[in-house]
Amino acid sequence: MKSKKFTVNNIEGENDINYIRNTLSSMKGVNAVRVDTVANTVTVDYDENAVSANQLNSEIQNFNNDIR
Repeated sequence: MKSKKFTVNNIEGENDINYIRNTLSSMKGVNAVRVDTVANTVTVDYDENAVSANQLNSEIQNFNNDIR
C-alpha cells in the first residue's frame, strides 16, 4: 500500500470534492481519498500493484483541465 499527495487547483465546494472522491475511489486499487480544500491537495492511498501514481495523476489532471 502506498500513499501519494497531489496538488489540485481550484477545488471549490462539495461538488468538486465529491467528483474527485468518486472518480478516484472508483479506480481499481484505490483504498482511500482525502481532499484538503485549504491546501488544495488530494491524498490517495492505493495498491501500487493495481494502479500507478501516473494513472492517478492522469485522472487528477483531467479534473484540473476539463472541469475548469
